[in-house]
Amino acid sequence: MIDLIRNTGPIVLVYLGPLALYSILSVAVVLERALMLRKLNRLEESEYARIREGLMNGKRGETIGSLPASEAPIAAVVRTGIDHSRFGAEQVKEAIGSALALQTARFSRYLGVLATVGATAPFIGLFGTVLGILRAFHEIGVKGFGGPSVVANGIAEALIATAFGLGIAIPAVIAYNVFTGQVKNLNLTVGAHASELVPFMMERERADARA
Repeated sequence: MIDLIRNTGPIVLVYLGPLALYSILSVAVVLERALMLRKLNRLEESEYARIREGLMNGKRGETIGSLPASEAPIAAVVRTGIDHSRFGAEQVKEAIGSALALQTARFSRYLGVLATVGATAPFIGLFGTVLGILRAFHEIGVKGFGGPSVVANGIAEALIATAFGLGIAIPAVIAYNVFTGQVKNLNLTVGAHASELVPFMMERERADARA
C-alpha cells in the first residue's frame, strides 16, 4: 500500500489529506464517547440509588444539596424537577422533559462528526477514484497507446481512493449506530429513574399543602 501511494504522485494528497483528517477525528470521537458513555452509565446507576435513598429516608435537604456537584444525568434532572415542584405536577413533568432533552444532547455530543464522516468519506474516495481514472486516460493520451504499464499508476490511484474512503466510512457508520443505541438506552434509563422519583420531587408541594 505504501509503495502504491508513493507511485501515485502528488495529486493523491487532494483526497488522502481530508481522509486522514477524517480518520483522526473518527478515532478521537469514538474513544471520547466510549469512555464518556461508560462513565455516565456507571454514575447514573450509583447516583440514582443514592438520590432515591436520600429522598425516601428523611435526608432530603442533604441529598438536594449534593445534586449540583454530581455529574450523573439523573442529578441534573432531579434538580430541575425539584426547582419546579412549587408550581405543580404538570410543571414538574414539563421541566423534567426539558432536562431530559438537554441530557440527550449531552449524550449525543460529537456523534454528528461520525455521521458526517460516514456520509462524506465515500464521496471523497469517489473523487479520488475519478482523479485516478482521469490520470490513466491522460497517460494514454500522452503516450498514444494503452496497456498495463501506462495505466497502472492511474488505476492504483483509483483503487487506493476507493479503499481509503470505504475503510474510513464503514467504521464511522458502525460506531455512530452503536453509540446512537447506547444514547437511546441511557436516555430511557434516566427517564425511568426520573419518573420513579417524581413523587419525591413533589414533597415540597405536599408539605406546603399540609402547612
